[in-house]
Amino acid sequence: MANFYKTKHRTQSFLLPPNMMDWLPEDDIVYFLIETVEALDLSAFERSLEKDSRGRPGLDPRIMAALLLYAYCQGERSSRKIEQLCVRDVAYRVVSAQLFPDHTSIARFRKEHGAALEDLFPKILLLCKNAGLAKLGRVALDGTKIKANAALDDNRTLSHLREEVKGWMSEAEATDREENRTGTDDGNRLPSALARKDERKSRIRKCLADLEAKAERLEREKEEKAEKRTEREETSGPLRGRKPKEAPVDPDTLKANTTDPESRIMKSRKEGYVQAYNAQIVVTEDQIIVGAEITQEANDQHQLLPMLEATRRTLKTAGMDETPREVVADTGYWNEAAIAKEKTETTEFFLNPFRKTRGRKRKEGGEPKKKPPTPFEEKMRSDRAREILKRRGAMVEGVFGQIKTVCGATRFMRRGLAACASEWKLICAAHNLLKLWRAVNKRRKEAISCLASASCPG
Repeated sequence: MANFYKTKHRTQSFLLPPNMMDWLPEDDIVYFLIETVEALDLSAFERSLEKDSRGRPGLDPRIMAALLLYAYCQGERSSRKIEQLCVRDVAYRVVSAQLFPDHTSIARFRKEHGAALEDLFPKILLLCKNAGLAKLGRVALDGTKIKANAALDDNRTLSHLREEVKGWMSEAEATDREENRTGTDDGNRLPSALARKDERKSRIRKCLADLEAKAERLEREKEEKAEKRTEREETSGPLRGRKPKEAPVDPDTLKANTTDPESRIMKSRKEGYVQAYNAQIVVTEDQIIVGAEITQEANDQHQLLPMLEATRRTLKTAGMDETPREVVADTGYWNEAAIAKEKTETTEFFLNPFRKTRGRKRKEGGEPKKKPPTPFEEKMRSDRAREILKRRGAMVEGVFGQIKTVCGATRFMRRGLAACASEWKLICAAHNLLKLWRAVNKRRKEAISCLASASCPG
């Protein structure tokens, strides 16, 4: 048999260069990321001197922050998989400086430094601005449903939660009676349902408290509508305004999720109803994210002003004085009151108004009565507005495609509104970092190409 193969012996010493910084190509994102993290102010990650003087030394926060950023850039957010990659993958070994952190350390770092990791978003945004990427002439606003770290089947009604808590109390009373009868009470035992699932108990109490508050609001609304209905019935003559509707929801049928009480049931285009949060972003024409928040509201109608305010806070934190001149959004954000309130000389809105066709007929019987178009609706019918609205999808939909399809960020790894908001901003910071690296790498290659062509004779 012919023996014409290139081969190596696995037992050969120094199979890899002894300097780990030579393990990857010089234009690899790993080196760019390490240099970027070294240039950032990460004092918020530093532990106090009191903690540093006790026990085993902690892992370097700069290395851990770089590791999480790189993992999120690669679409990997599982702490267990990151632990495995730090052993098996060369790039992860370089980023982690061969510290080989375990999954518990990674998860704990992400949890304990949630606010500091969230603060990386405006810091990386400032780097994008210095590179000429974050141009705020025109921005687009949109939202997407990101699944919560909870199952849809974990939702329970208010009546079910009351029965479960009642069952706990009954078990506790039965245990007390048995211990009093046998004389085995040590004063420290808990019922098994409470002792085994203390965390679940706290989540259920949170669900119960939230649903009780919602039930109280519904009862107040029901009483107010009953008073209005009575007032209308006692009023003589023509009545003005709409007839008050009955309360559409029975308080006892309200639901909350026992795994993540702050998540909500939302409708997704592709998957139907899911347990999720509504993740919002504001992006530039270069697809740089300048504003990122999550909300519990499934509808985008009331998110226009909050997202503009969140964008202003982010820009202020990043040290950027610019404000968007044009804000583009889809019809789901249409809110006439919000647009009228935010109307300024520096910010112009572009979104198609949402108008329901009413079937009200004229008294003489004819065509449906139509309202005349408002000045804003007239503006949206212009050629300039139509061209601007066409750009919305190209600006923002590609960002969601990169985050959800390419990087696989379709479900949060953490639970709770604040924790998921921190994770969402870390995801957006990783997206901006990737855009920055690609832009810098492209310019570097263009500069090298220009130098090479200039040095060639002729």
